[in-house]
Amino acid sequence: MIQSGASISVIAAVGLAKPLTIPDELEQLLGEPNLTEAEKLRLARRTLFSPHTDEQIVLDFVRALKYWPDARRSQGQAHRNTPLEQWWAGGNGPMLIVQGVDDKTAPPENGSPMKLEFGERITLVALKAAGHAMELEKPRETAAAIVSFLAKHPITAAR
Repeated sequence: MIQSGASISVIAAVGLAKPLTIPDELEQLLGEPNLTEAEKLRLARRTLFSPHTDEQIVLDFVRALKYWPDARRSQGQAHRNTPLEQWWAGGNGPMLIVQGVDDKTAPPENGSPMKLEFGERITLVALKAAGHAMELEKPRETAAAIVSFLAKHPITAAR
């Protein structure tokens, strides 16, 4: 039986499995606006995208990339200062985890331990040929997973 409570949808779950990227590559991509387009493409491909993703999708991402240094610093600080145990369970309601099979930043090995620990609460969806940026790589599949989950666990008004 699934416990009551608000649901949560997690795209590219981080957790116990460490990133498979070279340390600081993602921070470099998202934090250094003066990189050349070629360098951004290389870093985006290594950190965010599946090797199967069309090059135009990666190029579009790189060209649209915006830099928000204050937000990056705040996110990094929150991540460093919040123990895994405080957010790992995601509350006590139903949880959707959508993960890219080729995700090097948040390896799909993060979803399996959550499914083992929390059982029926967890709906685990693994998208083939998708990396960390699965909403760009597999937008229909990502949206379909979320819509299907929300159809089973609708958002209701607070009582």
